Amino acid sequence: MLWHIGVAHCFGARGRIAFASETAAGWIEGMVANSSRALREHLAAADPQYLSQHRFSFRRHTGCVEAVCSAWWDLDFRGVDRHGQPLPFAENELDEVIVIVLYVIAAAGLPVPSYITDSGSGCHVVWTVRGLNALAMKRWRALMKALRGPQLDDAGNPFARRGRREPDAYEVAWTERMLPLWRTLKNLGLDRAASDPARVLRLWGSINSKNGRMARCAWPASIGDIHAVDFNGLCDAALPLTRAQLRALRQERKAAREANPNAIQAPRASRPRRAYGSKWVLIRKDLMAVLEHRGFAWFKEHKKRDWWYLAMAVALSQTEGGDAQSWAEYLGPLVGQPVRELAGTLSGVERGMLAHLSGETVDWEGDIRPAFYDYHPATIAEKLIVTDEEAREIGLRILRPAGLPALTPAERQRRSRALRSPDRKTRDEKAEARLFMGRQAWWMRIAGLTVAECARQLDCNVSRVERAIAEADAHPDGIATLETVDAPPEAIQVEAVEIPSFVSRPSIVPEGSPPAIAPTAALQPAEQPTAVQARTVRVISATPFHATIETATATWWWTVVDQGRIEQPFEEFCDLQSGRPADGDRALVDAACEELARAAQAAHQLSRRGSRRRGRRDVPEARRAVARPVPLPPLYLQREVELYREASGGGGLRHRLVAA
Repeated sequence: MLWHIGVAHCFGARGRIAFASETAAGWIEGMVANSSRALREHLAAADPQYLSQHRFSFRRHTGCVEAVCSAWWDLDFRGVDRHGQPLPFAENELDEVIVIVLYVIAAAGLPVPSYITDSGSGCHVVWTVRGLNALAMKRWRALMKALRGPQLDDAGNPFARRGRREPDAYEVAWTERMLPLWRTLKNLGLDRAASDPARVLRLWGSINSKNGRMARCAWPASIGDIHAVDFNGLCDAALPLTRAQLRALRQERKAAREANPNAIQAPRASRPRRAYGSKWVLIRKDLMAVLEHRGFAWFKEHKKRDWWYLAMAVALSQTEGGDAQSWAEYLGPLVGQPVRELAGTLSGVERGMLAHLSGETVDWEGDIRPAFYDYHPATIAEKLIVTDEEAREIGLRILRPAGLPALTPAERQRRSRALRSPDRKTRDEKAEARLFMGRQAWWMRIAGLTVAECARQLDCNVSRVERAIAEADAHPDGIATLETVDAPPEAIQVEAVEIPSFVSRPSIVPEGSPPAIAPTAALQPAEQPTAVQARTVRVISATPFHATIETATATWWWTVVDQGRIEQPFEEFCDLQSGRPADGDRALVDAACEELARAAQAAHQLSRRGSRRRGRRDVPEARRAVARPVPLPPLYLQREVELYREASGGGGLRHRLVAA
């Protein structure tokens, strides 16, 4: 193992080496300093199976590459093609495959690889390079893309792309030179997905758990014959243009533009890239919005966690890539699933992603579909029980029921501002605010106001008032609350009071039937409430800002007035309304006032937070009316002059009156 590490990485060079092992407990990774002592200690303490091909700074990640060390092919020639048929060289021995690989490499004009590893189920062809840091990553990606080539069809030809310009002469010559190599790699089972910088390959001396074979150096026969290749020479041989040819082509094009500055350049089709608003990007955002809106408990109660993290894993695979382990580490805490169990569940998503990257497709009811789980947004919305009202409330852009129109740009912008607002209320706060509004409207209806007048007083529409009254009427606490403060249980007195209902309920009346008449008993006045016992207090509050406090000898009115100041937002008053308080009643009243003040302060903060930034849609129609010009009264210049003189202190109307 140490020989393999020394061949792939120079001891003492910058960056750390990543090791990995696949055990029954899961995927285990570790970062080790690039020193012979640290590597020996790690090999003695652990049994690594995989070795990173680059060195990293913090962790094994594409963005943490510290040094570029090699380029490679991962050939699984003993596997099957996308149609499930064995590959052409599945029955050949490894030595025969090595001869074929070396022949096509020489025919394409590429340098001889540094070494070839027998991985147990295939082989790895590796070119090692030296002295490259992360700045060479862009050219390394172009090299890996040229080595694996484009996707080929069953006939061995590249797929035709729409909207592409006609290839230049050098591109045609490069394709003709590399095409036999790409066809051979396709027949040898090239893993096109194994080309990311964070890839790990089999370490010499490790055991392949799939077949029990040991990974070894298959070529050359001696480790002393392994040599690093020149990175620039490898790029010049694999890429369409060398660096010298690329510089000459740029100078030629620059000279042509300067010679003819008025020439119109032919439009060149840009490379198709994943748009910011693509399908799976929007699905991922909508899934997170649904989770934030409903909460984790809803998915657990309705048994929809599996559909949520399945769709989320597919969205991650199509937007960021990765593997089942990384998706499980991200989604596990969100849905409350063990990471190990979730990683095993999402392994099918990872296989579908890799199959899709390799160009595989599936036949679904006579239609060619991608190899991954390509769900329709309406299907995901149906599985997660997303309704029209919820989609509009959250502002979902694509995860909407079938047939529901998407939001307009203005609606999306308004929804985005509302979601980013620091004064945005939660669902519990909205329910509490509606309950408070319903109780206020109920007492206004008791005072004789109509629903329209209540809506005008509460600064909202009629339907909102009716809904708030209905919710307050159906609330378990009822409309009015009765509280006792600092009193023994036997002192509590609760009276059943007949509360009228202002909730409109639909009814069907046959045509020609006489109007219903209420019973006479319902029109009789209610009985008088019982008297309060000694050393007890009764608090009757309809709203958090007004209450009646009753004792055995007196009655107080407690009221809160909003002062509009930050230091002291409101001021409370507790006035004696009737009676003569006895000794000890004042202490009970003070305790009741403290409890009422705390409840009023909480309700006050809630109401201010909700009204701080009121949307335009909540403003009544009367206040939305456009201001129209009205005729002004005639202007009397002599009177205006008199008022100005009086304000300036000289010669005004007041002085003339005094003089007279």
